[in-house]
Amino acid sequence: MIIKIGKKLTELRNKKHLTQQQMAELLGIKRERYSAWENDISQPRIGMLQEIAKIHKIPPSFLLGDDSNNINGDLPKPQEKELDENYHKIERFAKRLSPRDLKKAVKILDAAFEDAFNEDDYEDKDDI
Repeated sequence: MIIKIGKKLTELRNKKHLTQQQMAELLGIKRERYSAWENDISQPRIGMLQEIAKIHKIPPSFLLGDDSNNINGDLPKPQEKELDENYHKIERFAKRLSPRDLKKAVKILDAAFEDAFNEDDYEDKDDI
């Protein structure tokens, strides 16, 4: 199962009146990569989802949820709350890791998500 987030990314970016180039620059990536995310050609990795969420001041779980019309950061569904709680558990755990162990943990999570969602279209392994 592939989670499509392109529509949300486009709506969030437009709400801030940013171009794809400006978003890409904020994230430190090429515009083409960001465009591929908005067009659901490929998807950002976990680290990039966190950065996108920070820019838009929304919970990262919002990007992974299925409420594509809600771009105000509201979390109306119970599963959204659970996703957000799980994200925060991972975040707390990650803060206690050394940089080396954190890198290992991210690789494990990436592999788990890739396996779970059949994601073979990640462009780089440097997006964390």
